[in-house]
Amino acid sequence: MAGLVVERGCTQAHDFTILRVACYRGGVKTGDVLAGRFEVGDLAGEGGMGRVYRAYDRVRQTFVAIKVLATDSGKHVERFEREANILADLSSPNIVRHLERGTTEDGFPYLVMDLLEGEDLAKRIARAHLTLEESLAIVRGTAKI
Repeated sequence: MAGLVVERGCTQAHDFTILRVACYRGGVKTGDVLAGRFEVGDLAGEGGMGRVYRAYDRVRQTFVAIKVLATDSGKHVERFEREANILADLSSPNIVRHLERGTTEDGFPYLVMDLLEGEDLAKRIARAHLTLEESLAIVRGTAKI
């Protein structure tokens, strides 16, 4: 049965038999290689402006995360570039490390960072309330940045 679906981040409806990544024009797919070294793997997460993929860095021989902007809106590109610049200037064991940035073949910016495995804070809070000690540890770690 045919039907239409509008995905978060899309501006138009698509027949759901069409690949859902089509509305993410800046998207990459598993197996793509960026900058001749970052082999794109599975989707790790997504948000309003883009997607984050697990990838393999052929040079460093380690896994990384690649955040790809999925819009060419000027304000989103500006915000993405600002984030990349700030991250590149920061160095702390309490934040993810910026490794490289570039643009996909179709001109969408991406940012390569260390891959952090584990449960994110939102999922942790949904699972169980944080204790006072856990909350203070998070605040202290954040304050050290």
